[in-house]
Amino acid sequence: MVLTPSTVALSLGRVMRIATVGGMSEVVQEFDAYLRDERMLSASTRERYVGALEKFEAFLKGDGASSDAHLEAVTKAQLTAFVRAEAGSEDGPSRAVWNSRLAALRSFFDYLFRQERIAANPALRLDRQKVHGRERLPLSFEELLALVELARRESPPRDRSRNVALLQVFIHSGLRVAEVVSLNLDQVDFEGRLLLNVRTKGDKRLSVPFNDVVAEALERYLRDRGAILCGAPEEALFVSGQRRRLSVRSVQEFVRRYAQRAGIMRPVSPHVLRHSTATELADLTSIRVVQEHLGHASVTTTEKYVHPKGGERRRAVDELGARWQRAARRRRQPPVTEPRSTAGPA
Repeated sequence: MVLTPSTVALSLGRVMRIATVGGMSEVVQEFDAYLRDERMLSASTRERYVGALEKFEAFLKGDGASSDAHLEAVTKAQLTAFVRAEAGSEDGPSRAVWNSRLAALRSFFDYLFRQERIAANPALRLDRQKVHGRERLPLSFEELLALVELARRESPPRDRSRNVALLQVFIHSGLRVAEVVSLNLDQVDFEGRLLLNVRTKGDKRLSVPFNDVVAEALERYLRDRGAILCGAPEEALFVSGQRRRLSVRSVQEFVRRYAQRAGIMRPVSPHVLRHSTATELADLTSIRVVQEHLGHASVTTTEKYVHPKGGERRRAVDELGARWQRAARRRRQPPVTEPRSTAGPA
């Protein structure tokens, strides 16, 4: 049955509720609950979507839309005008902002379509903008070593083992920052050398192998973790001085600040550490194994059907750990100097 703005049709014995501008605030609240409970999106993503929709509601009312106007009747011209206004700036239009606002609108109208409140998603009429992002330069192996050594040397005593373990998990697992801070104690399997059931982007669940370097760092941290918590119950693996789970923002700031103190002269984030992991592993194994380890979608249709052996992935992660240990030992060894001759020049 075709749904028009002027009708309320019956579908499968249920009344089709048609969303209006006047009732948009209530629908946005329902949409936020859907993002939280069913799509399990992060609080920051939900906040960004809801904020964009609140601005869109104000735009529609400012554009003269009546409270009983149906959202299905929103035109491409209205959507374009709103997104263009949001993306405008003194420095020129922002393609990233355009795409962010469009993502919120597409997701919202898709929700209404699935709820049978509209017959079509009008936001699909707009195209995404192609964004040319800045190239992320991975850290060299020496820079990664320097970063961890600085955390070991200059972190406050109470936080030292935690900071080192946190960096080692980033460097050797290649996880995203949200995935690392979401880890709980019961997800660490020391016997199998696995981080179990890690929820990754797209709500996939992966078990991520770790090596002896990570195991040693985690074991040392877990011996000190009680001193941070002071008896407070907390299931999170990585905890803050406030005795609760580390936040994404605090970890991002920690990585940025310590990279600067380590003498790395370009911006460093947890995502740069992820790129660095990919670069190092690519020297040790096939790109498909790296792809699996990082939880990326396949780069070609063919590769969707090519599954590398689990042992190959395990050997690559273990070899990265062994390489780390060899390089760390070399850094700790004093340089060999030739004995100085007491004889003068010939």
